[in-house]
Amino acid sequence: MNQTILAADPDLSCEILSFLEDQGFSILSAKTFDELLLLGSQLRFDVVLLDPGLPGFAGAAGIETIRQLPGAGGAAVILGAAPQAESARLNPFALQADDYLAKPYEPQALLGRIRFRLRGKAGAPESERFSRAAAELPMAEPRDEARSGDDFFELMQRILCDLTRFKNLERCSVALLEQERSLAYVIASSDAAAPTGWRLDLANYPELREVGRTGHPLIVPNVRQAPIMAPVADRLHSQVFQSLLVIPVLVGGCVVGALVLRFAEPDPEFTQEELFFCRLMALMFAQVIKSSRDLPAMHAMLREENRHLQKKLESRDLFAMRAISAMHTPVTAIHGFCSLIREGGLVRLDADQQDYFTKVIETCEELDKLMGDLLDLSRLMSGKAPLDMAERDLCVIVRKVHEKAWPQALAKGLMFQWDMPPHNCRAWFDAASIQRVLEGLVNNAIRFTPTGGQIRLAVEERDDEIRVHVQDSGVGIAPAQLARLLGECTAETALGENSECGVGISLYRAIIAAHAGRLWAESQPGRGSLFGFSLPKAAIAAR
Repeated sequence: MNQTILAADPDLSCEILSFLEDQGFSILSAKTFDELLLLGSQLRFDVVLLDPGLPGFAGAAGIETIRQLPGAGGAAVILGAAPQAESARLNPFALQADDYLAKPYEPQALLGRIRFRLRGKAGAPESERFSRAAAELPMAEPRDEARSGDDFFELMQRILCDLTRFKNLERCSVALLEQERSLAYVIASSDAAAPTGWRLDLANYPELREVGRTGHPLIVPNVRQAPIMAPVADRLHSQVFQSLLVIPVLVGGCVVGALVLRFAEPDPEFTQEELFFCRLMALMFAQVIKSSRDLPAMHAMLREENRHLQKKLESRDLFAMRAISAMHTPVTAIHGFCSLIREGGLVRLDADQQDYFTKVIETCEELDKLMGDLLDLSRLMSGKAPLDMAERDLCVIVRKVHEKAWPQALAKGLMFQWDMPPHNCRAWFDAASIQRVLEGLVNNAIRFTPTGGQIRLAVEERDDEIRVHVQDSGVGIAPAQLARLLGECTAETALGENSECGVGISLYRAIIAAHAGRLWAESQPGRGSLFGFSLPKAAIAAR
């Protein structure tokens, strides 16, 4: 039976589509994302060739929607985009596609990428895929003095693309570490055109810090359970990869970078031959970097590219925040005018009209709260939010929240339990913001727990921190939805089409991060949810 390609990219010319048909593929074409969804709901397909600029496409959420179509059946999603496209739009750390191919398309390269993804779908034996990947890797050519630095980035990117054939590899990349070990730059990645130049704050990448410190390879069998990844556990919920292999890139005996392999499954097993092969690849990248001869200049170039990108992102967010602030005035006017009409200040209303204006007023209040949360989130992320930090008894806040929420839980027929140590729980925090977080988590638990359910509010004291848990027996959250809920949320994503980012949760996470704590969540559909956060003790904060 012919395999079917769902082509949703205007840059796929008639010649390329005819070439693919000559290779035995059936072609379905879609000009918009809605057309793609319609075809995918009615017909089976094996591969999607997708342009991120397709009308109606909504980023990672759109790719998740494609995977859930009746006709998908594990179909591979391959993104294609021009190298000059905006990095913020095509950042593969945000879009969770199976593969990435830069435009303009070269027919044979496109065919090879499609066939590789179909072989992976068919489950080729691991040893065969490893041997084929090793045999087909492009070899580095001798350096020509006239050759530009971009050629080296392109060479690394080509090698990384072929490395994705290795052991269910989700993504591989090469990061260049700054000498101070506070930042790193992704200089090549398997699913992005080179050079990428994304800046990584090493505070969020403990695996890179460890390899930079020791100079030895690091295997993380399960990123969600490994102690080394615990400081960034809350960030991993929205990630696809399950395990890591990090190989140092050494030049002159010094760690200048790392080869990072991210695997889609936990607990990968490596033979000595496979580990040797990965170290050989790291050695090849070291030679490529060494051939550039000017690491300081490379760092300077990457810093400058990142500065321009950061400036664009800041300008975009500033515009969005100003737009939100400007919306306050009309929303307030609508709220006040509708309240005046509802109370009979202008005309008498019947029951249906009263209900209509009540709904308008409630919507205005919800919108006003959303805008306030987004503004507060912006202030926290920019470090401009005033926080009254001091050593306090966290149990006092917990009791206030319990007393405030208990009548609401009782009215809904819920059992509201709490569990606290008999002594004071001293921690370092701003009382108002932590009370806001706790009230929000408890209100969410009450909202999503049906009558007869249970809610448990608990405080747990650890050696260096205090942990607070809000657990319910409610409807629970699906893994994909939980990943989106815990994902990064900005003004632009919150107000975008089909937005599913959790504004409230993002605000709470920003508040906890400002306290040097962390926020996490665990949930399964039908089994309830647990949201928790930690705060450092005063002695830890004082140091």
